[in-house]
Amino acid sequence: MTTRSDAELLQSHIDGDQVAFEQLIRRHGPALLGYITKMVYDSQLAQDLFQETFKKVHQYANSYKGQGKFKSWLYSIASNVVIDNMRKLKRQPIAFSLNTSDNDGSGAFAAIEDDKVINPYQQVTCDESKEQVKVALEQLTAQQKATVIMAYYQGMTYKEIAETLNCSLSTVKTHMFRGLKALAKLLPDPKGVTE
Repeated sequence: MTTRSDAELLQSHIDGDQVAFEQLIRRHGPALLGYITKMVYDSQLAQDLFQETFKKVHQYANSYKGQGKFKSWLYSIASNVVIDNMRKLKRQPIAFSLNTSDNDGSGAFAAIEDDKVINPYQQVTCDESKEQVKVALEQLTAQQKATVIMAYYQGMTYKEIAETLNCSLSTVKTHMFRGLKALAKLLPDPKGVTE
């Protein structure tokens, strides 16, 4: 038995196969919920926006013509749902300066990539770092935040992000550059921390 592609599952759903839609949710749900949660930092709101996203996937299933990846189309819907929600809540993000000494911005994420903590000191340091990253991400524009989260947490390529946000590759690079510059300014240098 071969695994059906996302496009095949979506077409089956359009044709009335409810199980196909459930398979799409199982296939993409955990990562998508993680993305939405990192965007809003509220698990209940994330659940609501997750449901709203899949409601829109169902609603607009006929508009997906197989162009690009299904994942990009799905994340595009989710990003629009999240950004619309931010606008409704009047949570307009603030833009920051581009000054930084960190070339790729990866230092900002170094402390939160590894959840394997050995001792209590490391646990506290890791928790503090996660909270600092959370607060810093909230300071980015919605597009910068989405770009950074898609790249670092979802492992999406710039091309996939461009498809998702319906913008050019250079726009994605600009969002990433500005987002990482702002994060590098907002977050402490992990190399400066001693144990």
